[in-house]
Amino acid sequence: MMSLDTCNGRVSFFYHRTNDYNVTIAYTNRYSTSEGLVRFGAAFCNSSDQFSKKVGREIAIDRMTTIIPGDLDAMIGCVPVSQTDPRWLIHEKILATLPLEEYAPENFFGVPLEGHQVPDVSTSLS
Repeated sequence: MMSLDTCNGRVSFFYHRTNDYNVTIAYTNRYSTSEGLVRFGAAFCNSSDQFSKKVGREIAIDRMTTIIPGDLDAMIGCVPVSQTDPRWLIHEKILATLPLEEYAPENFFGVPLEGHQVPDVSTSLS
């Protein structure tokens, strides 16, 4: 499993709100330049439930670190990035890919990003 140091700025967080969910997203802001990937995890809070930043961060970090790099599913929980990508673009790429995560609610559609290719994980899971 990946070990991440959340105290030294190695994990960043952002929040996304829809009519149905408050989403907490954790992602690594340091990535392997050779791979060009950012790992992420997310926690979904139904809009009718009490939102907790602390609980959301804990769940998002747990989901980010549970997939072992090098597995067949290594692309799940990752988005391709370049060193020149601004933070907002990394956020948009994560939101565009998020509905593919197995823990994402079925009615969460994320934010489609024009020009961003969402990986087809259906062929790698069979």
